[in-house]
Amino acid sequence: MLPSTPRRSAPSSLLLVVFCALALAGASRADTVELQKKAGRFERAGQWAEACRCYEELARRDRINAHIYREAYHRAHRRLQLSIRHTDPIYRAELKKLSVPQALDLYEQVLSVLTAAHPDRASLTTLHNNGLQELRNALEDEGFRARYFPDVKPDALAAFKAKLDAWPLTRVASRDEASRRRWPSAAPRHMPASRCGRGPCRP
Repeated sequence: MLPSTPRRSAPSSLLLVVFCALALAGASRADTVELQKKAGRFERAGQWAEACRCYEELARRDRINAHIYREAYHRAHRRLQLSIRHTDPIYRAELKKLSVPQALDLYEQVLSVLTAAHPDRASLTTLHNNGLQELRNALEDEGFRARYFPDVKPDALAAFKAKLDAWPLTRVASRDEASRRRWPSAAPRHMPASRCGRGPCRP
């Protein structure tokens, strides 16, 4: 006859369950913190695809703070798309064909379509402010600066970036007003206006 196994008391079993749950939660928290650090390192290194993957995983793991990680994902994704565009030889070749008047005409067309026919009906203020942010992002990209502005002196570029950072986020009431803001007057002399296209300037 086999010896009987002593039964655990209910409090002991409950304690074991709580202990295991706390251990798992601690491990999960440590994994989340490490993933946050990895995402930050990828962003600082300009490895935007890897940063996107980290933030996507963080949003899946941490539902309470998912909105924070989704915002970070969109930030990294915008930088990824900018990098993809400007390493695409076909895109760059087409961009080079645009004269300044053609670029400004294209900007007017984009404004018309996005404010009238686009399903999201983005506001002019949103388009303008997003365009400013796109330009800031582009100017932080070393490859973008080397490719398009090799002759612009670092001091002039730094002054222009400071001007952009201080640009007030004001409401844009009409397409005429958006058109008047399409190219910042503080742009360095050798900075080509043919990059314009979305918001005040499309990188």
